[in-house]
Amino acid sequence: MVSYIIRRALLGVLILVGVSILTFLLARVVPSNPAARWVGPHATEGQIAVARIELGLDKPLYVQYLVYVGNFVQGDWGLSIRTHQPVLKEIFRYLPASLELIITGMLLAIGIGLPLGVLSAARSGGPIDHVSRLFAGIGLGMPTFWLGMILQLIFFKQLGWFPLAERIDTIVKIAHPIKQITGLYLFDSLITGNFTAFGNAAMHVVLPAVTLAAFPLGMIIRMTRATMLEVLSEDYIRTSRAYGIHEVKILIKYALRNAIGPVLTVSALAFAYALVETFLIESIFAWPGLGYYASRGIMVVDYPVIMAVTTLIASIYVTVNLLVDFSLTLFDPRIRVD
Repeated sequence: MVSYIIRRALLGVLILVGVSILTFLLARVVPSNPAARWVGPHATEGQIAVARIELGLDKPLYVQYLVYVGNFVQGDWGLSIRTHQPVLKEIFRYLPASLELIITGMLLAIGIGLPLGVLSAARSGGPIDHVSRLFAGIGLGMPTFWLGMILQLIFFKQLGWFPLAERIDTIVKIAHPIKQITGLYLFDSLITGNFTAFGNAAMHVVLPAVTLAAFPLGMIIRMTRATMLEVLSEDYIRTSRAYGIHEVKILIKYALRNAIGPVLTVSALAFAYALVETFLIESIFAWPGLGYYASRGIMVVDYPVIMAVTTLIASIYVTVNLLVDFSLTLFDPRIRVD
């Protein structure tokens, strides 16, 4: 198993190297003048020339890449062309909002999708099966931007149940400030006993989290149903039923454990998809997260920001898949000798 995990880790490192090279080259190919943006709109040619030297843009591309990688692994992710602030510091400021949204959305998707998939397979052809398949089809087929705006129209404008945007109301933020521990408003307010801020933040996260969870929910329902149907047709399941073992025990202990592998893989892919999908959702709900930060960097071709965010997302994607591979070796010993 150790050899398997090492091989997967090395493959992940190669993927990250490839992503960094591709992103670096694309950021340099896009027509722009980062040196001019660095010094400002009224800079002289001399100031722009000095800025090119300061930013290292006068060196060959391969030298720029090697310098960037060397600095990156040491924690120096460069300075933003737009704000002149360390990119890593700004990422740490915006990342918690995105993580809170993604974690909440994925918990909704898994918490609802997994039981629905199991029930759909156990009651194949029945009302529960039809309803869960309908949910899956809607989640997979509905455009995210459309779903987000529809939820805003219904639950904010028409019913007034949930807030329109932002992470927390300004009045609540001033009257009941959240003590920053992790940057996750729900977690920080809960462990510090700030229940007013917790309730307000929870109301704010509902609509964007439901929007984010729609696509992963559909994937998880469909994959869980498909794998469970396959497992439930096996001989040992019929034998277990013949011995009179309780149906819940058969579904959870015997069937789901053997069907969980593909579901874990799909969940990891859905998590990676959510990392990118959150960019659009944050724009719709004015959510001040990593997507908001990256979109502003893309608009002005802020290549340190673009490279840092892309590499970070790729790193998270590789890490999640590596953790899933490790989890699969615990559920299915056959993988350890592949």
